[in-house]
Amino acid sequence: MASQAAVLLDEYLPAATQSMAQGAAVAAALRALVATSVDLADRLASGHDSPPIEVAADGNGEGDARHPLDALAHQLFTGSLRGAPVSAVLSGEAVDPITLSPDGQVVVAIDPIDGSSNVGLNGAIGTLFSILPAVADDAGPHASLLVTGDHQLAAGLVLYGPATVLALTLGAGTDLFVLDRARATFVLARSSIRIPDQAGTFAINMANRRHWPSLVRRYVDDLLAGAVGVRERDFDMRWVGAVVADAFRILTDGGIAIHPGDDRPGGRNGSLRLVSEGNPVALLIEQAGGSASNGSERILSIQPKTLHQRTPLIFGSSDEVRRCVERLDRHPNHGSDSPLFRSRGIFRD
Repeated sequence: MASQAAVLLDEYLPAATQSMAQGAAVAAALRALVATSVDLADRLASGHDSPPIEVAADGNGEGDARHPLDALAHQLFTGSLRGAPVSAVLSGEAVDPITLSPDGQVVVAIDPIDGSSNVGLNGAIGTLFSILPAVADDAGPHASLLVTGDHQLAAGLVLYGPATVLALTLGAGTDLFVLDRARATFVLARSSIRIPDQAGTFAINMANRRHWPSLVRRYVDDLLAGAVGVRERDFDMRWVGAVVADAFRILTDGGIAIHPGDDRPGGRNGSLRLVSEGNPVALLIEQAGGSASNGSERILSIQPKTLHQRTPLIFGSSDEVRRCVERLDRHPNHGSDSPLFRSRGIFRD
């Protein structure tokens, strides 16, 4: 039996975007993003051992420790998007959106490098991106970006690992591509991924357990108790410090990932940016049959108030996400017992 010809990304995009109102612009933006990710994959394969650097308030506006790779990836992605019909790009490495083409039909929100603390360890890192329709200037500053995640035209992640993989959705399922290095392009590997409804693994940073709200601790303790606990079955734990790795694992094998708000300085509202991280992850997961919540609301239904607004994030297998939220919401706020909780849900606003 003859083997089926490989479908290259450039062949996939015209058919996948032809029915979209901004289809040509989406395809052009995706080609720019993907070309840069191929470049980054090659650069990463050659090694990056520079130490982290401090970014001042005029960098990403938060004074976080940043690897030089963060700045490099930001420059590469924004540079490549200048050649596409993209009105503006919001990067995790800049305070304000960068204006590109005034007549662009779409805007891009991107986390150029997720998990950059793993670079020196040769660990998992990746890129997250979201493509949204551009709206008229008279709608107000940043109006194209301050919309719910349901407005996304496309979302994707690139995981740079032993194989460089791309998970992509254009709102009609989530497909998986693998980088063919010989041809310097992505090849379709799996179409219409379906996440198993039930989880066998969970991901959470256990080092922060003492900072979690008590109801998060109770839920995780139930998972850790395994077959002898109330769940009556064993779970495996995974944590690699990059949400792209969590999302890819869940897309392929199922599971649940939990990024809660906590009582560390600056941790009240979670650590992930809603517009450039939470929304693309949520769309990829939902389009594969999973769920994503902040603990009280569906991620894609949240109206962002600021460009870099943070959010807690629970995502993964739909049954486990539902069980997690219901398990935690079932308990009322007990004052000092759960100081980070409010009546509207499991995490602080």
